[in-house]
Amino acid sequence: MDVGIVIPAFNAAAYVGQAIESVLAQTLPPSGIVVVDDGSVDETALVVKRFGCRVTYIRQENRGVAAARNRGAAESRTEWVAFLDADDVWLPRKLERQWALQRDSGAAAVFTSVALVAEDLSPNPNDSVYGVKDDLEALLLHGESIPQATSSTLLVRYSTFATIGGYDETLSAMADWDLLIRLRLLVPFAHVVEPLVLYRRGRMSRNVRLLEHDSTRILQKAFTSLDIPAEARGLRRRCLAWNDLVLSGSYLHTGSYGRAVRLAVRALLRDPLLAGRVVGLPYRVLSRLLSRPAAAS
Repeated sequence: MDVGIVIPAFNAAAYVGQAIESVLAQTLPPSGIVVVDDGSVDETALVVKRFGCRVTYIRQENRGVAAARNRGAAESRTEWVAFLDADDVWLPRKLERQWALQRDSGAAAVFTSVALVAEDLSPNPNDSVYGVKDDLEALLLHGESIPQATSSTLLVRYSTFATIGGYDETLSAMADWDLLIRLRLLVPFAHVVEPLVLYRRGRMSRNVRLLEHDSTRILQKAFTSLDIPAEARGLRRRCLAWNDLVLSGSYLHTGSYGRAVRLAVRALLRDPLLAGRVVGLPYRVLSRLLSRPAAAS
């Protein structure tokens, strides 16, 4: 098994050691680990260097997580690459399960499910386990089956990754989603149903403006630049409407009520069938807020 592990890190001193340890604890050891420090100003470098020769440390000027992943993949020089964000953790049999499925299926890209956890990695009963659906419609709609932690579950043949150009370095928060769409247009996925990645829910981006910029650009690119099958092109208005609705909920969650209302109205104009979802949006946001554990006093 020739697999290189890529860990992008930015001001990740509090987490990156735990991420590295979870790779070293794999029942099927990888060929190497590359940590790309994307211009950290905390003690990320000190934490990584404590692992000595077991980890290759690379520092670059801050260029964003997509650029850090691409740099790490190129530096790995392995037939396969797997990505792990510095604040995520793998369970011990993650690589073993993926490699076995890859061997049996011949797939060029293998994902696992994700368990959303609290900051201390304890399970949150109010959160679900997410997988990655294989069908293009689910990917374009970016439904709840498509977690933000996709990169931390991905095992991909490097030649396939390079063929699609790796991660789009002009994107930030949602470069994972863009990669998924382009990857699926090239190859089918294989999916380990077992949740083998722990994803800290509280680390999700709260910069909704950035999410809006990235998600809008990804959909525009998907429907104008990529070679999407004709049957999927008819989903354009529905996908844009769904994205508006998701963003509306995010703005509502952060107290940007005017922007939330405007996006909800635009979602309805694009797809009137979303009326029920729009009406229930405030209730869903409130329920999610009430279900969060109370902050320590």
